[in-house]
Amino acid sequence: MLDTYVIEIIKSKNVRPETAHEKKYRTIIKQAGLAITKDTFMGRTREVWRSLYEKNEHLNNVPLREWDIIVCSYWTYQGRRVIRTLCDGVCAYKQLVKDWILE
Repeated sequence: MLDTYVIEIIKSKNVRPETAHEKKYRTIIKQAGLAITKDTFMGRTREVWRSLYEKNEHLNNVPLREWDIIVCSYWTYQGRRVIRTLCDGVCAYKQLVKDWILE
Protein backbone atom coordinates (compact mmCIF):
# COMPACT_ATOMS: atom_id res chain seq x y z
CA MET A 1 0.00 0.00 0.00
CA LEU A 2 1.30 3.44 -0.89
CA ASP A 3 1.97 5.80 1.96
CA THR A 4 0.28 9.19 2.00
CA TYR A 5 3.45 11.04 1.01
CA VAL A 6 3.76 9.07 -2.23
CA ILE A 7 0.06 9.52 -2.97
CA GLU A 8 0.38 13.30 -2.53
CA ILE A 9 3.36 13.40 -4.93
CA ILE A 10 1.40 11.44 -7.51
CA LYS A 11 -1.61 13.73 -7.15
CA SER A 12 0.50 16.89 -7.32
CA LYS A 13 2.19 15.74 -10.54
CA ASN A 14 -1.08 14.43 -11.95
CA VAL A 15 0.59 11.05 -12.43
CA ARG A 16 -0.76 7.69 -11.42
CA PRO A 17 1.06 4.41 -11.08
CA GLU A 18 1.18 2.15 -14.13
CA THR A 19 -1.49 -0.53 -13.98
CA ALA A 20 -0.75 -4.21 -14.57
CA HIS A 21 -2.75 -3.99 -17.81
CA GLU A 22 -0.66 -1.05 -19.08
CA LYS A 23 2.57 -2.77 -18.09
CA LYS A 24 1.62 -6.01 -19.89
CA TYR A 25 0.71 -4.27 -23.13
CA ARG A 26 3.63 -1.86 -23.07
CA THR A 27 5.86 -4.93 -22.83
CA ILE A 28 4.10 -6.48 -25.82
CA ILE A 29 4.43 -3.19 -27.74
CA LYS A 30 8.16 -3.16 -27.08
CA GLN A 31 8.67 -6.84 -27.93
CA ALA A 32 6.61 -6.53 -31.13
CA GLY A 33 8.41 -3.35 -32.16
CA LEU A 34 5.18 -1.39 -32.55
CA ALA A 35 5.41 2.36 -33.03
CA ILE A 36 3.47 5.21 -34.55
CA THR A 37 5.93 7.05 -36.77
CA LYS A 38 3.61 9.29 -38.76
CA ASP A 39 1.27 12.15 -37.94
CA THR A 40 -1.73 9.86 -38.37
CA PHE A 41 -2.68 6.35 -37.31
CA MET A 42 -5.53 4.33 -38.80
CA GLY A 43 -6.50 7.40 -40.81
CA ARG A 44 -6.88 9.67 -37.77
CA THR A 45 -4.69 12.52 -36.55
CA ARG A 46 -3.42 12.74 -33.00
CA GLU A 47 -6.02 15.44 -32.29
CA VAL A 48 -8.85 13.19 -33.47
CA TRP A 49 -7.51 10.36 -31.31
CA ARG A 50 -7.35 12.73 -28.31
CA SER A 51 -10.96 13.69 -28.88
CA LEU A 52 -11.97 10.02 -29.03
CA TYR A 53 -9.95 9.33 -25.87
CA GLU A 54 -11.62 12.21 -24.02
CA LYS A 55 -15.02 10.74 -24.86
CA ASN A 56 -14.01 7.19 -23.88
CA GLU A 57 -10.65 6.51 -22.23
CA HIS A 58 -10.75 2.87 -23.36
CA LEU A 59 -11.24 3.89 -27.01
CA ASN A 60 -14.30 1.67 -27.22
CA ASN A 61 -15.85 4.31 -29.48
CA VAL A 62 -13.60 3.07 -32.31
CA PRO A 63 -15.28 0.08 -33.97
CA LEU A 64 -13.71 -3.24 -32.97
CA ARG A 65 -13.56 -4.18 -36.65
CA GLU A 66 -10.97 -1.42 -37.21
CA TRP A 67 -8.77 -2.72 -34.39
CA ASP A 68 -9.10 -6.29 -35.70
CA ILE A 69 -7.98 -5.16 -39.18
CA ILE A 70 -4.81 -3.50 -37.85
CA VAL A 71 -3.94 -6.60 -35.79
CA CYS A 72 -4.50 -8.90 -38.78
CA SER A 73 -2.28 -6.59 -40.87
CA TYR A 74 0.45 -6.98 -38.27
CA TRP A 75 0.08 -10.77 -38.40
CA THR A 76 0.39 -10.71 -42.19
CA TYR A 77 3.87 -9.20 -41.93
CA GLN A 78 5.12 -10.42 -38.56
CA GLY A 79 3.26 -13.62 -37.77
CA ARG A 80 2.02 -14.50 -34.31
CA ARG A 81 5.34 -14.59 -32.51
CA VAL A 82 4.57 -11.83 -30.01
CA ILE A 83 0.91 -10.90 -30.48
CA ARG A 84 -0.81 -14.26 -30.34
CA THR A 85 -4.50 -13.35 -30.02
CA LEU A 86 -6.80 -10.67 -31.38
CA CYS A 87 -7.52 -9.62 -27.81
CA ASP A 88 -3.84 -9.03 -27.04
CA GLY A 89 -3.38 -7.26 -30.35
CA VAL A 90 -6.30 -4.92 -29.84
CA CYS A 91 -5.23 -4.09 -26.29
CA ALA A 92 -1.62 -3.50 -27.39
CA TYR A 93 -2.66 -1.17 -30.20
CA LYS A 94 -5.06 0.72 -27.93
CA GLN A 95 -2.24 1.19 -25.40
CA LEU A 96 0.09 2.31 -28.20
CA VAL A 97 -2.43 4.95 -29.27
CA LYS A 98 -3.01 6.12 -25.70
CA ASP A 99 0.73 6.51 -25.10
CA TRP A 100 1.08 8.36 -28.42
CA ILE A 101 -1.68 10.87 -27.75
CA LEU A 102 -0.62 11.48 -24.15
CA GLU A 103 3.09 12.11 -24.82
